[in-house]
Amino acid sequence: MKEPREKPPEFDSYARDYAELIRDPIRERFAAENHFFVQRRLDVISEFFHRAQRNPKSVKWLDAGCGMGELLKAGRHDFGEVS
Repeated sequence: MKEPREKPPEFDSYARDYAELIRDPIRERFAAENHFFVQRRLDVISEFFHRAQRNPKSVKWLDAGCGMGELLKAGRHDFGEVS
């Protein structure tokens, strides 16, 4: 008896074109690169921890739905652990 083939993850059908799928033409009109937007998000996260009187190095950061992972890569040294 043959075992049923496991269906590939849905994301695999989008992976090849993922960068194009998450492109934001409106944002690109204001800044050619994501650096500004990534840095602003990191500033907001940093402000949150500062107000909460928490050291980001003491926490784990799970970035779900992270796009291409730019924010996670940029902030990885600021946290205890990132995924």
